[in-house]
Amino acid sequence: MRKGEKLLRQLIRSKSAGYSGACWGLPFDWKIPYNEKKYIVARKGTPFPTIMTYIMDAFILGYRYLKKTEYLETFLSTKNFFLNDLHFKEINGTLCTSYSPVDRHYVNNASSYVVAGLCRLYQYSKSKKILEMIKKLVNYLILQQKNDGSWTYSSIDNTRDCLHQCYILQNLLFANKVLEDCVLEESLKKGLSFFESFKSNNGLFMRLLGEQYFQLIDQAEAVSLYLDLNLKNNANQLLKSIEKNLYYEKPPFFVTIVINDKKIKCPYPRWGLSQIAYALVKFINKDNII
Repeated sequence: MRKGEKLLRQLIRSKSAGYSGACWGLPFDWKIPYNEKKYIVARKGTPFPTIMTYIMDAFILGYRYLKKTEYLETFLSTKNFFLNDLHFKEINGTLCTSYSPVDRHYVNNASSYVVAGLCRLYQYSKSKKILEMIKKLVNYLILQQKNDGSWTYSSIDNTRDCLHQCYILQNLLFANKVLEDCVLEESLKKGLSFFESFKSNNGLFMRLLGEQYFQLIDQAEAVSLYLDLNLKNNANQLLKSIEKNLYYEKPPFFVTIVINDKKIKCPYPRWGLSQIAYALVKFINKDNII
């Protein structure tokens, strides 16, 4: 418990400065691509909605177990970041949102993370404004879904990959806990069906359809998604495939990328190792936020 409190205090100290509410960014510069030739650089500390929900969950759990109002207040203050610092675009009565406060790149997984963040806030605030925003963002994502159940990366990038399909499903699954909407449920069913098409004969999920390219991060997020769906047997089977194909006995213990049977053991904490650690904790821990 003391280690948990120490980490929460570190998160409070490391909040991104200059924004409306509590928010967090990456500890390095990050290129946000618009296309193959154009991008914008988000400097170190620029906050992203794609990492917010995990930190918000940490403060929810901290408040749940320790009853310290500072943790709840930090969590609730993220509302101002979502509502005031991100760029929203309205399209035919729906909403999508930027990847960060410094760009106007509207990608589907970023909008889904804003949905998930706002749903967490709605569970505590019951704000009608937040609920209406959630509905408009969800409707945008439903309209962005293709007939086969897939989502492309954005309206201008037709890439369909396992990881972002998984992110969107996880976030919309959380949203459905709030909305309990039959149209959203049908969207989730179609999306899950397409997600399963990424599974290869070795039991792992391909990064892209038809390519023998496997990433540890994809497998970790797939385990997490199965657990959100209460499909622990599916999660267990995937963990066995990960152990067979991606585990080795020396630190950091996991292969992070496999390309055509070539194994890359670079210890990428941001793209695999932290996610598999999170998935394994989630697998053995019954007290999940979702």
